[in-house]
Amino acid sequence: MSAGEIRLKSGPCPDEKWPRLHVAVFKDVAPPALCDAMAEEASAVAECPNFWVPRDDIERGLDDGARTLGEVVVAMLYDRVMKSVLKGVEWTGAEWWTQ
Repeated sequence: MSAGEIRLKSGPCPDEKWPRLHVAVFKDVAPPALCDAMAEEASAVAECPNFWVPRDDIERGLDDGARTLGEVVVAMLYDRVMKSVLKGVEWTGAEWWTQ
């Protein structure tokens, strides 16, 4: 796999080279209605700087109330894909943005 190649995944994290050599795309993490809602607000969000969600907020999940649709998706991605990948790894949070 070459640097910058997009890899379509539907399961856990790819391999030991991830994330340095490629981007992983995970299908079906967020429901279509949420994706539609994000698409509607994407133009406004794209005008903002990047957003940051602290690790504690992510680990608390949606029960503590995500503030934006982006944070909802971050929490879903963490819960459904990244939680097992990040186990035992030091990390501080997640950055997200809309293009």
